Amino acid sequence: MTKWIVRILVTLVALAILAVVGIKWFLVQAFGPRERTVEIDLSDTQTLICKETYNADMHAVFYGVDFTLRDNHQSFELGSATFMKDNWQNGIKLYSLDEWYVLPVEDQAFVKILLRHKKNEIRKDTILRPRHLRRDNTWKIKNDRLPSDIYTGRSELSSVDSEGITVAFEYRLGDFEPFVHIRQKVKYELDDSTGNLVTREVFDPELAK
Repeated sequence: MTKWIVRILVTLVALAILAVVGIKWFLVQAFGPRERTVEIDLSDTQTLICKETYNADMHAVFYGVDFTLRDNHQSFELGSATFMKDNWQNGIKLYSLDEWYVLPVEDQAFVKILLRHKKNEIRKDTILRPRHLRRDNTWKIKNDRLPSDIYTGRSELSSVDSEGITVAFEYRLGDFEPFVHIRQKVKYELDDSTGNLVTREVFDPELAK
C-alpha cells in the first residue's frame, strides 16, 4: 500500500513539473522573449545581420531588431528599430549616399533613418514624426497651420536617391473637430560631414485619403 502511495505522489509531482514547464514554454512562445538571427543577403559581398528579440502583450507584438552590416570582411553596426508586424524583413533595403550607409526602416508608425559612416564609427539615427514639422523653419515657410501635437500621425519612406531622402507624412490639423487630415512629402538632404538630415524641399500638402 505504501509503495502505491509513493508511486502516486511521484506521478503527481512529475505531472506538476511537466505542467509548469509546459505553461512556461507556452508563455515564452506566446509573449516572449524569443530571440533569433535573420540574415538578409543584399549583394554578393553584403549581408545584413538582424538580431531579433520577440515580445508581445495582449494587444500587440513587438520585434526589436539590431542591424549589423557585413561588407566583405568588415562589420558595421547600423542601429536598431522596433517593428509591430510579422515579416518585418520584407522590403528592407540598404542605400549608399556619399560616405554613408543609409538604412530606412519602419519603427512602429514612423520612418527611422539609420546612418553609419563608411570610414569611421559615427552612427546616427533619426525618427521622422509629423510633430517634428512644427520645429522645421523651412517647412513652416510653406505651411501656415501646424500639425496637431497630440495626434501622432504617421510617416513612410517615399524614395531615396542621389539627391536625398523623401518622406511622406500624414498628420492632422487642429485638435478639435472638424478634423482635417493631410498627406505631405518632404525631401531631406544628407549633410555628409555630420549625418544630419536637412530639409531641402517641401511639397504641396494634399488631403489624406
